[in-house]
Amino acid sequence: MRYLIMISFAIAIWTNADIAWCKVNCNIHKTYCSIVKLKPKINKTFAMKLSNEIYKASKLYKLDPYRLVAIARQESYFKMSARNKHTKSHKTITCNEWEVCTNVVTTTVTTSDFGLFQFHISTMKTYDLDIIKVMTDMPFTVNFAAKLLAHKMKICEKLWPNTSWACYNSANPEAHQAYVKAVNRWYLGNKNDSNKDK
Repeated sequence: MRYLIMISFAIAIWTNADIAWCKVNCNIHKTYCSIVKLKPKINKTFAMKLSNEIYKASKLYKLDPYRLVAIARQESYFKMSARNKHTKSHKTITCNEWEVCTNVVTTTVTTSDFGLFQFHISTMKTYDLDIIKVMTDMPFTVNFAAKLLAHKMKICEKLWPNTSWACYNSANPEAHQAYVKAVNRWYLGNKNDSNKDK
């Protein structure tokens, strides 16, 4: 009986918490609401924390918070522990003098990108980033992504004045335009916002 009461109490708390998140004022918490709209089943506590970190980093580096949200959606679908893995197999055949042959298949799994904003392995090495920190420390990861985005936008502003943010992924013309198209699917700025192509 005691366990039944505890379970009922836990369900009541969970239901009330869920209802409380439904009542979030989207005029105040715009970034949060854009995250939830892009991933309705996201953990709401995680979404609010992510929203707050994106808001702070956007202010610090003078970025469009909706652009950071769209990039995180494109890169990892808002998953802190996301990894982009590639598998390659190599087959070798060795035979002895009696033509008894052995086939050996070696499989190599390589991770090329890590975390919420999918930092490339070369970026991880260049900035000496700790994999565990990138995959678990949201404030650090969001701040670093915003700093990196601001840096790349500055480098690309002359080459790509309207889409310098897409240099987060690439400055190569074909890859750049593909990234603009991919990320703009998730861009949910204000209805009157004219920053979609910026």
